Amino acid sequence: MDLRVELDAKSARDRTGLALAIAFAFACLFAGPSHAAGDAAKGKDVFLRQCSTCHSADEGGENKFGPNLFGVFGRKAGMAPGFAYSAGFKATATWVWTEDKLSDWVTFPGGMVAGTPMGLFQGVSPRNRADIIAYLATLKHTEDAGQSSVGTAQ
Repeated sequence: MDLRVELDAKSARDRTGLALAIAFAFACLFAGPSHAAGDAAKGKDVFLRQCSTCHSADEGGENKFGPNLFGVFGRKAGMAPGFAYSAGFKATATWVWTEDKLSDWVTFPGGMVAGTPMGLFQGVSPRNRADIIAYLATLKHTEDAGQSSVGTAQ
């Protein structure tokens, strides 16, 4: 009887270890590429296809259904000039836009701000997400561009 209990305990430990190894493998397999690895030129193309219906990205460009995203990096969320943000966004979005925050937002906006109109957005592949973020990182005001190694959009 003691042998069976010992074997059951060993089997349970083996199953737990296997489950952790599988979870780790999936996490590594499905982890998106680093944002720094994104291709800004490809990101501009993806932005034009998938984002420009709702967002502009030109310096001084108009707000559309969503805010103009020029200069979004380093900007406090909810502060695009002239854009009327939802009450939920104003109450919840207390962060500054960074690579990680943009990645989270593009991945699952409704998880960051419940009821956001962008919650209808279906998301993009990890590769396209990295490229879009690399592109947005290039969109800086002239005075900001000198402080960054990223440069400005052409």
